[in-house]
Parts: sequence; C-alpha cells; structure tokens
Amino acid sequence: MLMTEDQYLSIQQTCERLDRTRWTVHRLIKAGTLRARKIGPARNAEVQVAKDSVDAYLAGRPVEANADIKAKNVDLPPRRELSVADAIRANA
Repeated sequence: MLMTEDQYLSIQQTCERLDRTRWTVHRLIKAGTLRARKIGPARNAEVQVAKDSVDAYLAGRPVEANADIKAKNVDLPPRRELSVADAIRANA
C-alpha cells in the first residue's frame, strides 16, 4: 500500500508531536520504531515520517514494516561539529 503525501510529517512536525528532539526522532527512525522515507538520493535529503507510525508510537503499539518506507535509508546527522579546517578538507 503506497501512502499519499499528506500521510507524512516532516522531522520538525514529528518532533513537535512527540515532544522529542530531532536527534531522538532520528534514533527512533534508525531503530525502526518510526517509519520514514528519504526524499531524494542526497545524503542531506529531506526525511518524512509516516503519520501512522507516529500515532502507533504514541499509542504504544508496534510499527509494522512497509516496503515503500525503509528506515535504513536514513542517515543520522553527524554527532560533532567540524572545525573550519575539517570543513575545508571535506569540500576539497
């Protein structure tokens, strides 16, 4: 079953709904607790979270896997900030 665009929340909307930080939401996605999809192939592509998985999480129900949503495609944000020298080397 494919989900329509209005059945997804942004990371920010999910944070507000769950009263959690974006880091926690990313960890929940990585763990498979929340189902999400990545829009585009880029590493920093937008991530959208399925509304039904947020509702299930709030209700304490397990989330079922869905073929069109793969949590493993979501990269966690970096845990440390780069120094200016590191940023220059990374973009070189």
